[in-house]
Amino acid sequence: MKNKNTIIIVNIVLITVAIALAIFLVVLKNDNNEVVKNAENNFNYIVENVEINIDDNLMTEYVSKDLGFKLKHYNELTRVSETNDADSMYKSAAMFRESGNEGISILIGNISKDTTLAGYLNANINTVIDTNGLTKDDVVVVKEGVKLGDLDAFKLRYKMEDINIYQIIAIKDSKEYVITYSAEDAYYDKQKADNMFSTFEFLN
Repeated sequence: MKNKNTIIIVNIVLITVAIALAIFLVVLKNDNNEVVKNAENNFNYIVENVEINIDDNLMTEYVSKDLGFKLKHYNELTRVSETNDADSMYKSAAMFRESGNEGISILIGNISKDTTLAGYLNANINTVIDTNGLTKDDVVVVKEGVKLGDLDAFKLRYKMEDINIYQIIAIKDSKEYVITYSAEDAYYDKQKADNMFSTFEFLN
């Protein structure tokens, strides 16, 4: 049986990716549209229609005034933690199973005010690929019609060793919002992830 701490390790890796991404975005802050456009043409884009099916009896609402959001997560994700260090570049909250590898995490980090969503998408995908030894075909990208709250966003799906990663990402007020549903095959449920993503709301 896999150690239940694996899911925490995944979260740490994602923070490492975000740090690498923030550094990479310094180079992209002037936003060379031609470079971004050419890079985007090579990504594995798909278009999908997502049907949301919320049963409030199965979910618990998590509200963080400090982090400025609320979200509903499934009741079985009972291990809840929040990191809100004033001196840190990143803040986060997470909800995981007590046993078995399944959970959702919300990572909030500071980025350059000049960063566009297109530039961020390009940098994010390349950083995920380089960090995890993947190819562009390993990362599924959805951006058409994707929203986080009322913001334009994009979704990524890929696999990190034996953990499935499904993310929705947006930018607001010079901050990146990276919401990650992660689970091993036995627990992975894309519908659950989409349901939780759809409940995310900014408090301000």
